[in-house]
Amino acid sequence: MYIENIIKEMKEFFKEIPFGIDHTLKVLQNAEDIMKGEYIEEGKELISIAAILHDIGAVEAQKNMVPLMVLTKS
Repeated sequence: MYIENIIKEMKEFFKEIPFGIDHTLKVLQNAEDIMKGEYIEEGKELISIAAILHDIGAVEAQKNMVPLMVLTKS
């Protein structure tokens, strides 16, 4: 299944940040619960993908924030 491949890739991406994997899987579960509770059928795959990928950019952003924070404290 396509979603399972995305989850596999996400786990590889976050392999050095285990809380990222746990957090992402909780976000995915919450999204699935909401879709079920709201009887959403159309767009479920897209919502699931968005839940899985929602923090992927945060890793690089946080790496780049440290030098920026140091520069602005002077």
